[in-house]
Amino acid sequence: MTFDPLHTELFSRLAGGKLSPEAVVETLSGCAEGDHETCTSLAGALLSVTLDADSARTVLQELVEHHRRLAVMLGSDLDIRVSAMDYATRHPEIVREPVLVDHQVLAVSQRLAAVDGLTGLFNRRFLDIYLSKELNRAKRHGEVFSLLFVDLDDFKKINDQYGHAVGDEVLAALAREIQALLRQEDFAARYGGEEFLVVLPHTGEEGAQRFAERLTERLTAVDLPHDLAITYSGGIAAFPMHGSTAGDLLRLADTALYQAKIHGKAHVRVAPSEKRAAPRHVAGIRARCYLDDRELGEVRLHDVSLAGMSALAGVRFAPGQTIRFRIVVDETDSAIDQIEVLAKVIWDRKIRDSEYRFGGQWETDDPEVVHSLVEQVAAL
Repeated sequence: MTFDPLHTELFSRLAGGKLSPEAVVETLSGCAEGDHETCTSLAGALLSVTLDADSARTVLQELVEHHRRLAVMLGSDLDIRVSAMDYATRHPEIVREPVLVDHQVLAVSQRLAAVDGLTGLFNRRFLDIYLSKELNRAKRHGEVFSLLFVDLDDFKKINDQYGHAVGDEVLAALAREIQALLRQEDFAARYGGEEFLVVLPHTGEEGAQRFAERLTERLTAVDLPHDLAITYSGGIAAFPMHGSTAGDLLRLADTALYQAKIHGKAHVRVAPSEKRAAPRHVAGIRARCYLDDRELGEVRLHDVSLAGMSALAGVRFAPGQTIRFRIVVDETDSAIDQIEVLAKVIWDRKIRDSEYRFGGQWETDDPEVVHSLVEQVAAL
């Protein structure tokens, strides 16, 4: 996938002289009545602001009228940028300090904000935006797509033995090989550390496996310092076979990657089809954790179900540990009692430096405690 955000494209068409002044006004009028995404993107492109959909539509409608009034007053055609700048100076509540920026400069700055500096792939923030759009597109058109997690094996050893400069070269080389395999519609991002995520539209799990095989073949021929030979472990999850939300797909691909890691590395695993009897509920609540009588600190529960949970933490939890969680679901209501429940850690993954994700299975003799927790989370 090449970097071509919607509002940069629109800005280029409207401000770059490819449309007549009359066509610009007609295009703006149509956009003002169009979908939410187009309205917000175009308002952002013309005024360099971030607005909600309703505000963006109102601003575009007002800008069109303002443009027409100026054209009548001056008796000549106007570049839409002139009208936008004049409109912005008259509405400091929208744009405090208007600045005119060439659209090519704008495109470059937006690319830099969306790209990881070391690898040249997209960054995690832009990945979240793209994945949400791809999921909505696939649902709308009844199509499939796959995620492939790629994690370099034994990367810490490379850094420790040869230094971080060599480690950076290895990461950049892996990113180049991934990029070389991408089709126009494919997308790749640095997920964190030595981990990358590839999104493959119109591709089921078998197609994702073929992509992974080609990547493995390419890595055998990469020329690296110290004659290093690198391998990776991978995890695949496909929509809709393995999950229907971005969170579920990421979690299942991540779990498949973890299974590849603990079963020998240097291969790719596919997530099992999701057949969960206990639906998960997004939690986003904090909990204190204890191992026996020792406090381990605070974590944020990511999701919970009647069967188990997953959480984000600043320290690593080891599979097999039984952790006691002390939870207050609604922190704004001091009248709600704390919930205490045990869970056995089943899996854990490093997300980025000092951030980990782990999943656990409830262990309790009183299922009503878990029922109460899940019901309160579902009601949030």
